[in-house]
Amino acid sequence: ASTATTAATTGIVVDESPSKRFWKVVTDSLSPLKRRRHSVEHPCYVPRLRHVLNHEFWLTQYRWYIYYFQPRRMKYIYFILLIQQFFKFRITSRTDDDDIEECTIPLPPTFSFYFANNAAAHNVLGATGSASMHVRTHAQHHHHHHHHGNTTTTIDENEERDGNHNKETPLTMLEIQRMLAFDVLNMNPTTQRAFNRLEYAQFIYYHFVHRLAKHKIQFSDKSIVRYIEDCLFGKNCSLHERERVFKNTVDVKIFDKMWNAVFRYLHQ
Repeated sequence: ASTATTAATTGIVVDESPSKRFWKVVTDSLSPLKRRRHSVEHPCYVPRLRHVLNHEFWLTQYRWYIYYFQPRRMKYIYFILLIQQFFKFRITSRTDDDDIEECTIPLPPTFSFYFANNAAAHNVLGATGSASMHVRTHAQHHHHHHHHGNTTTTIDENEERDGNHNKETPLTMLEIQRMLAFDVLNMNPTTQRAFNRLEYAQFIYYHFVHRLAKHKIQFSDKSIVRYIEDCLFGKNCSLHERERVFKNTVDVKIFDKMWNAVFRYLHQ
């Protein structure tokens, strides 16, 4: 009260706001830009999530924390790392359009830490690394025999029988593997080849969106999945899984809505 009386008497404006007392700057100088600068200089500064995800050092610390203390959320880290690579196609799309499909980008180098050990790594569709190799081996050796009781059949016969699925029967892991031009089960960047834009979108789709995905991310907003599948399959999106055909190319914005949903989840 005495301070206010003195200020009124002398005509001097006394600003005792917390901002001025703490930062030692006048209130009108705390523009949004300067306020962010002051917060960074604060000893208890906590960076914004977007800064964490876009800064190599902070993202390394974030990955370390999730890996050791919240391992069940590692799928979000995998997704973030893949999207960082996929976004590099945006730079290519700004240049010569003829080079867009020819440009290839590898998996994140950090994946070698998580998936280089094939014995411990789990593939995207829910089998172990050794099991996925077993599936691929059977697909390649058509004359290997399969014994069941007193009946002996060849893999060729099994494949022919599997090919007679009803069109509404969901695709199997082996059928998905045959459908793609790359090994979708291989998440090791040291042995996996680089992808073009369509292949990278397919890789992310079968790891995080497809119903069989090991690291499937669930969304309450189903329009996110519909948008991704519409970008991948176009008009075939409304057809059953067995009747869909991939488009020749995909929009670089295919995972923007999914990224925003994951970002909001992590921010909470």
